[in-house]
Amino acid sequence: PAGKELTTPRLKREAALKAMSKYDISQRRACKLVSVDPKTVRREREPDNPHIRKRMREIASQRRRFGYRRIELMLAR
Repeated sequence: PAGKELTTPRLKREAALKAMSKYDISQRRACKLVSVDPKTVRREREPDNPHIRKRMREIASQRRRFGYRRIELMLAR
């Protein structure tokens, strides 16, 4: 049986990294193999900041009509 379908960028990134380490192939070849952009594989995700997330939720609960962009502007102040 075949493995899981690679439907999200995260799964494709993990598959490319696994192929690179297991089969000792280049990043370019691994990316082509799993159909993912090399920038997706190189990108390091920024760690989550619970303080900012909590503050965003507070603003969102007070100002229900505000979207994430407007909330981000409020946080920048």
